Amino acid sequence: MNWGQKLAAVYLGFVAFMGCLVWLCVKQDDIHLVSEDYYRQEIAYQDNIDQRANVSHLKEKLIISYDSSRSEVLVSIPSSLNGATGLIQFYRPSDARKDFTQKLETTHGQTQRIPANHLDSGYWILKTRWQKDQKVYYQEDKILI
Repeated sequence: MNWGQKLAAVYLGFVAFMGCLVWLCVKQDDIHLVSEDYYRQEIAYQDNIDQRANVSHLKEKLIISYDSSRSEVLVSIPSSLNGATGLIQFYRPSDARKDFTQKLETTHGQTQRIPANHLDSGYWILKTRWQKDQKVYYQEDKILI
């Protein structure tokens, strides 16, 4: 085999390798965006910063934890937030298809229990946004299930 044939073999090997990579990339089905409207969310990020600042001025904070013995997410709601309306977004960074939203219940006592037996184990970010007295608040909590 002379140097021309070796060069052709290397070139054809490279082309075959690149073709395999393209085929594998096209075959993937789990490619998804973090959110469908991330451009709009990025533009409105200053609102998010202001809402976090509102939380920092609160005397009593919203506390979110995970109870592994009961497989529940516990949301401890201070009495100062009674009457607030809001949502808790369960955000799964590794798979956006598993994200969902839960209503924040501030009128049923001090602790809201959210069943977590349907949640996959791993890392979750809980994005809580609520409104009370014409002020909007935003808080992020990280839990490991």
